[in-house]
Amino acid sequence: MITRAHIQLGGPIVLVWDNLRAHLMPQMRAFIEANADWLTVFQLPSYAPDLNPQEGIWAWSSGPSAT
Repeated sequence: MITRAHIQLGGPIVLVWDNLRAHLMPQMRAFIEANADWLTVFQLPSYAPDLNPQEGIWAWSSGPSAT
């Protein structure tokens, strides 16, 4: 899907990822390195609510009031 987006857009791609296990797999790292001329990846820290507002939503939805 990332390669397809690159082809359709005709330019570089910048991804901002969390530390989902799939994003850290050796195959994904190899893909990123092989396509470094057009693909840039920024990884968020493990817990970064200031950078990833979704963290606050998960904390709120899984807290004591969620039961």
